[in-house]
Amino acid sequence: MPDDVATPITSADADTMADFGATAPAADTPASTGEAAPPPPSREELQAKDVEAFTKAVEEVSPKAEVPRETKPAADTPVAKPETPAAKTASEIAAEADPKAVEKAAVDAEVAKLNDDLKAGGHKPLTKAAEERFRQLATRPKPEDVEKIVAPLKQQAERMAQWDQVVQESGATGAEIQNALYVIQATKSGNPKAEMAAADAMFAVVQDIYKRNGRELPGAVDPLDGHHDLAAAVEAGEITRKFALETAKARALEVRNNEQNQRQQEQQQFQQAETEARAQLNQLGQSLHTADPAQYVAKYSALIPAMKIIRETMHPSQWQAAVFRVYQELPYTPAPAPAPTPAPRPHVGAVPMRPTGGNGAMRAAVPKDEVAAFKFGVESVRS
Repeated sequence: MPDDVATPITSADADTMADFGATAPAADTPASTGEAAPPPPSREELQAKDVEAFTKAVEEVSPKAEVPRETKPAADTPVAKPETPAAKTASEIAAEADPKAVEKAAVDAEVAKLNDDLKAGGHKPLTKAAEERFRQLATRPKPEDVEKIVAPLKQQAERMAQWDQVVQESGATGAEIQNALYVIQATKSGNPKAEMAAADAMFAVVQDIYKRNGRELPGAVDPLDGHHDLAAAVEAGEITRKFALETAKARALEVRNNEQNQRQQEQQQFQQAETEARAQLNQLGQSLHTADPAQYVAKYSALIPAMKIIRETMHPSQWQAAVFRVYQELPYTPAPAPAPTPAPRPHVGAVPMRPTGGNGAMRAAVPKDEVAAFKFGVESVRS
């Protein structure tokens, strides 16, 4: 091939260059013949140009990561200062200091506005009593607020009711419960002296339990101490100690059963007497009220505390007499009787004329003027 003839660009070469953004003349078009064409590029040069064009196209379509740069504010640009909280108003400060005072001021403002509205409508303002009632209704606690206060009280009342039930079921007196709590406190005090005092108290209870059940506690409780006949029989060799202990145990259980039966009987009798005493007090109250209702109502509030003391310190069979005695001793000043209503006096015109004698000697004189007529009327009423 002659050196002065350029190698034509084929259609395949044009498509490849167009894919990478290159512009080429149409295929199969002869080059201009005015100058000698430069030598065609080698295959290595074409490949290098293709790689360079591909890399450039990839860089153009790929997103470039922005490198953050520290920017300094201009000299005339004011620097933003941290925002300071807005100053609290007087009402907000007062609300934090005394919420009740703020609530009262708000209610007073509502009352004043209501009075202004009434005056503007041609009505009279609220009376003092109406204003006070309005304030009471406005400041009345809400149901949810009341529930917050009442809920802990309900829980406390439930706990107290459970504790009362435990005490009643235990059958212990108040003093016994108090002593038991002292013992528990002493065992947890860490004080050796208090702990030993608690141990002695508990040991005394243990000894009493063994005695009541006729059981032997070596070195502390001997069931035969209260049964001299058994102890003498054992010493004489008539019975064995084991048999004597069993006999003492049986006797102790018999005594215990008798005591329980007696307590139950006494409890039943007390309940029956209490029922009868309640009926007697009810009858007494009705009788006193019927006899003098005013005196009964005046003394009733003062009689209640005395009745409570009587119930706690006296047998039910004595309640009625004690209550009646206290009722009589309570001071009472009856209210003064109302003054009697005077009978209506007849009018002057309603007084009949006195009858005159047949001969006219006692005939009433005729008044001469208005004054005489008035005096005549007054005298007729007096007579």
